[in-house]
Amino acid sequence: MTEKILKAIEKIDAEAENDVTLKAFAQYIIDNLIKSDASAEKILDEKKSLKSCMSKVKSNAKQSAVAGCAVVEDRIVYGWIREYFELNESQTADSAQTESIQDFDIFADL
Repeated sequence: MTEKILKAIEKIDAEAENDVTLKAFAQYIIDNLIKSDASAEKILDEKKSLKSCMSKVKSNAKQSAVAGCAVVEDRIVYGWIREYFELNESQTADSAQTESIQDFDIFADL
């Protein structure tokens, strides 16, 4: 793990430390998005923060709401997070593999 990646992880971890609502976002970003120096640089951008990422996701969800209610699939929210940090698929190549593991159903063949 490079120094940039470690710094990006520390930044996200610190931002989520005292806010339980940000912890799930932080965990997703650390586990799936900080995979290279290029992605770490995007996370380290001083104009970007975990809190404003959450605000952007909430805003997107409100726009998709019908009669004041929004149900948004995880993969859509993850896309909004990548979009906020301006990360494309090639910068987070491992994220698709990790997301598919999370969706794996061990009971499908029973």
